[in-house]
Amino acid sequence: MSSLPNVGWWIFCFVFIWERLKAQGAEVQCSPGDAVGRQHPVRGLLERFQVGRGCTAREQGNKETHVIALQRPTNSPGNMVTVFLKPLTLSSAPLRTLHLVLSSILPITWWLKAELLPPDLPVFVQVSPNSSVQSQTLHLHVQMVHSLPFRLHALHRWALKHHGNLSSLIHTRQGNRVYIRLGEGEPLRNYTILEKV
Repeated sequence: MSSLPNVGWWIFCFVFIWERLKAQGAEVQCSPGDAVGRQHPVRGLLERFQVGRGCTAREQGNKETHVIALQRPTNSPGNMVTVFLKPLTLSSAPLRTLHLVLSSILPITWWLKAELLPPDLPVFVQVSPNSSVQSQTLHLHVQMVHSLPFRLHALHRWALKHHGNLSSLIHTRQGNRVYIRLGEGEPLRNYTILEKV
């Protein structure tokens, strides 16, 4: 007989909590007519980080070469892909001359952004003829390469033939941001964001 009042108590608690949750849910629901959109001050951004196929290594010599192959951008206005360049460490060691190989099947506008890089760092870029490269902070030397392959093994052989060695190579179907860490140290960890919603 003593368990019967406990059952009543649990039912009361359950109903009370259920009604509270229903009331709170009703307070935060938005109708399609509400003024929520691009102008609203609170917006969400979902990004998924994923490493594409490729490799990293310690490239010897006075330069470092990073190869990026991207089939198409993801949800990007103007087919823009941003490449973020940042030193691996904040030490005072001088950075080596930077070579970027940017291969794509579809036309892409590659936008290079630098963080904590010296303004006089030489940046040489080889790009597929259907794409373009821009930067507000870096002094670029851009070369269109009509014979630049896209397939992974062919691109790897091409890059080794023309550059002798590679610091990193990433090959992925889609993405809209690529992060490259520059300088010597542990093997470089470069990655792309494959989805931006």
